[in-house]
Amino acid sequence: MNDRSGVDYTIIREGVYTDAFPFFLNWFPKTTKVALPNDGEIAWTSRDELAEGTAKVLLEDRFRNETLLLTAQERLDLRGVAAVISKALGKEVSFEIVSKEEYVKALASDGKPESLAGIWAETYEGMAKGEGRTVDPLLEQLLGRKPIGAEEWIKKALENDPAYVWHQQVEMK
Repeated sequence: MNDRSGVDYTIIREGVYTDAFPFFLNWFPKTTKVALPNDGEIAWTSRDELAEGTAKVLLEDRFRNETLLLTAQERLDLRGVAAVISKALGKEVSFEIVSKEEYVKALASDGKPESLAGIWAETYEGMAKGEGRTVDPLLEQLLGRKPIGAEEWIKKALENDPAYVWHQQVEMK
C-alpha cells in the first residue's frame, strides 16, 4: 500500500505508438519530403500489443505500487521511418533536418499555431537527446513473444492501406 495516500497504484508508461508514425513525421500519403528540426531513436510500440500487455498487468497482482515501462525492443529514428515508408510504397520520401525556425515557420504556414509548432520542435530536441529511446523487456515477458518491430509494423500498415494516416493527424489538419 502507498504510505502517503493509502491507495494502491500501478503506473504504466508506454513506448511511442508505432501507429502514430505519420503524426511524428508530419507525413501524409502524398508527402515526398519530411523536414524536421531534429532526429533521434524511438522505441516505437504497437498500441495493440500495449493493450494486451496492459490487460495482463491488470490481471496480475505482482505489479502493485510499481511504475512500469512497456515498450517494444526495436528502436528506429525518424529518418529510418521515412526510409521504411519509401521502401513500402515504392516512392522516395526524403528526410531533411531543418532549423527550428524553418520548422516552426513551415507548420505555421500550414495553418498550425506557432505555439504548437514550438512545442513539437522541443519534442524533437528531446528525441535527439535520447528521451524516446528507452526500452524495457517487460512487454515481451508479458506477451510471451517478441513485440513487433517498428519497421515490420509500418511496412504491413502501408501494404494494407497505402493511404494510412493517424486519426489525430487528420483531426488537426
